[in-house]
Amino acid sequence: MMKPLPLRQLHAMTTVAFLCVTTALAQTPSVQVSHVNTETVKTYEKFEIHLALSGVEIQNPYDPEDVDLYAQFKSPAGKTIRINGFYDNYQDADQWTLRFSPDVVGDWTYQVFVEDNGRTAKSVTAHFTAVDSKHHGWILPSDKNPHYFKHHDGTSYFAVGVYSPWRNTLARLDTFAEHNANLLAIWDIGYGGMVNGAGVIEEELGRYNQEKLGRLDTFITELEARDIKLMYAIWPHDLFSATVWAAQWDKNPYR
Repeated sequence: MMKPLPLRQLHAMTTVAFLCVTTALAQTPSVQVSHVNTETVKTYEKFEIHLALSGVEIQNPYDPEDVDLYAQFKSPAGKTIRINGFYDNYQDADQWTLRFSPDVVGDWTYQVFVEDNGRTAKSVTAHFTAVDSKHHGWILPSDKNPHYFKHHDGTSYFAVGVYSPWRNTLARLDTFAEHNANLLAIWDIGYGGMVNGAGVIEEELGRYNQEKLGRLDTFITELEARDIKLMYAIWPHDLFSATVWAAQWDKNPYR
């Protein structure tokens, strides 16, 4: 028969066990929806979710192997779509965000997941309603002739626009819209003002310049307001050149 433990020893063991349980609970990851921009979304428009994370150990918010944040959206017909979240720190927002654009009307449901060091947490299931809009959706190759384009809803798309790599002010966008342009092409480089200038090549590989991203996000919003599509060149020739004008090879993070 075992002797009962002294009261002091029993108290110490209980305290250690309590601390272990408390620590484990404190480190359990969780994710909750803290804000949505609307509960009624027009088709092909933005549904934005802000998220509150806790108990998550983050070394690099841009690395999905460090922390993987995503949502599963279920359409009225039962189709499931995975959308990845992202870290937004433009103007010190310090915000985890998800964005989604519904393509059919009806009631949608969604659930958010976060994976961290082999641990997974999920939010409660939520929903929103998608209603019809005047938009035609994303640009795709035509089913009838792949040399032409169509919108996601099947209507044709004929691009009319310019390649304007830099110095794209709001006044210039207004001029494009006044002339019925529906496409604008720019490239991603470290000079040129507004969207193009600074950022991106100044950061180490796997890190991103939030000021640059914020300006690009604002630029896309301005294009959407004018019903202009964007063709975005991520790798311009400068970043592959070491000798000619505007050579940027020394700033290429993949060099």
